[in-house]
Amino acid sequence: MTPEQYLEETKHATELLFEILENYRRILEDAPFPWSEEVVDEYFGNTVSRGTICGSILQIAFMGIQKFSENVDVTENFAEIIKPNSNTAKFCTGRQVHGIPIGLIIYAARNQYNHMDCQRYKIVTTEVFEILTTKTVQEGQRNPQFDLKERHLHIYSDNILTTIGWLKFENYHQDLSQLLIK
Repeated sequence: MTPEQYLEETKHATELLFEILENYRRILEDAPFPWSEEVVDEYFGNTVSRGTICGSILQIAFMGIQKFSENVDVTENFAEIIKPNSNTAKFCTGRQVHGIPIGLIIYAARNQYNHMDCQRYKIVTTEVFEILTTKTVQEGQRNPQFDLKERHLHIYSDNILTTIGWLKFENYHQDLSQLLIK
């Protein structure tokens, strides 16, 4: 299978996942502001569902990068915890978001969603989330949208997709195409 075939093979599923996310967003967008308690309850009552859908999108992206990335170099700020030429180094690729390659954010978010208690993934995942926790707010503050120490959320994947700009299939597809196709 080629990267192009992988993108084509997973296209229908990811398009449908983004369609479902759009339906959740419409709950707030279509409701008059200020939102009623019922609208807020409906939207936030679906937090786990949204997180699961976003986690599935991240899993598809993760598998594509794992299978097709030829990157062997490690981003400087992760050189102490990721070895060059390692499986994790494959993810040190793509555009930077808050100083982190998008591939590494995908790696960490997928692992938080699927394997947070697994020691194999914990060091890099924790470091990525710690950077997001401190770099997305004013100095000295911690962003609860990413703070694994406080565990305000069980699943952070919805916040990750928003942060990396994957609100629509087209954004996802553009990034993943750039990550997979040379």
